[in-house]
Amino acid sequence: MLECGGFTDPRARLFWLRDRLEAAALALVDIGLHSGTLDLAAAEALLVGRVLMPRGAAAAAVRAAALDPAHALCAQVGSVMIGQLRDEWRSQLGARFEPAAFRTALLRAGRLPISLIREELLGHPPA
Repeated sequence: MLECGGFTDPRARLFWLRDRLEAAALALVDIGLHSGTLDLAAAEALLVGRVLMPRGAAAAAVRAAALDPAHALCAQVGSVMIGQLRDEWRSQLGARFEPAAFRTALLRAGRLPISLIREELLGHPPA
């Protein structure tokens, strides 16, 4: 969305950046809770202290992470993988790369695993 001009208002870009920070912190909470390096209180403190999440929202997010192992981590990994795929598509297309075309192709692929989407997009780039 950023490359497509979706965040022209600085406030919208700030919210987008905050969401990215929150997603990364939730992935850390996910890993910490399930590897035993964070307890519930420490995980909540991380979200309140680092992300400035309200305490009630942090407590709810920590409970959700505790009950749904790897969800936040998988979301973060998926985001990174989509970014890598975008970079590969950009490299393959060169000057013909258009961010909106990539986004459209990605959404058309549906809920397939990224590995299958990669095969589809890199094997059939737009003309």
